[in-house]
Amino acid sequence: LDVISLAASYNFVPQAAVYGALSKGSVGLLDLDIDNYAVGLSYDFSGMSPLPVIASLEVARTTLSLSGFSEDIDSVRFGVTLPFGPAASKTPLNSTASTIMTSPHSVINSAIVRIF
Repeated sequence: LDVISLAASYNFVPQAAVYGALSKGSVGLLDLDIDNYAVGLSYDFSGMSPLPVIASLEVARTTLSLSGFSEDIDSVRFGVTLPFGPAASKTPLNSTASTIMTSPHSVINSAIVRIF
């Protein structure tokens, strides 16, 4: 089982951020490849709202390949995050980039979370 991942986030103004992620995985015994990439935007509405609300929109594609058969799963994800604490990230916690940047130590768990 091999998994390699890369994620990044950039705040281009204090309220808005762009983020992205790429994850490639393979299971050699099953001839299974799982590739996932996503790009998203988020906007922090805390300056306009009494609640600290971050809205996000993410576009993602997951490609599953098994023994020559390949299938793409495209998704558009809209999220609302309510961050708590002074050091809250502008990258939404439900984004692909966040799951990579705050990855658990289990490779199997990481791969399953990133697919969906």
